[in-house]
Amino acid sequence: MIKTYFIVGLICIPTIECFNFYEKPKPIIYTDLDKCLEIGKKLGDDMFDQMNKIRVPSQIKVWCKELNRHGEYS
Repeated sequence: MIKTYFIVGLICIPTIECFNFYEKPKPIIYTDLDKCLEIGKKLGDDMFDQMNKIRVPSQIKVWCKELNRHGEYS
C-alpha cells in the first residue's frame, strides 16, 4: 500500500479567528512525505510574506496529512 499525503494548514489572525485550509480545493496528492513537507513549508512562507505585505499580523502553520485511502486502489 502506498502512503499518500496532502497539504493542510491553519492561518490565525489576531482578533478575527483561525481558518483551516487545504492547498487547493482539489488538493494535490504526494507520495513522498519529504516532498510534501518541502512544498508545504514553501507555501506557508509565501502566505506569511503575503500577509506581511498587506500588514496583517498572522500565524501560519502548514503540515502534511496522511490521506486514508480505502479500496482496491489504495
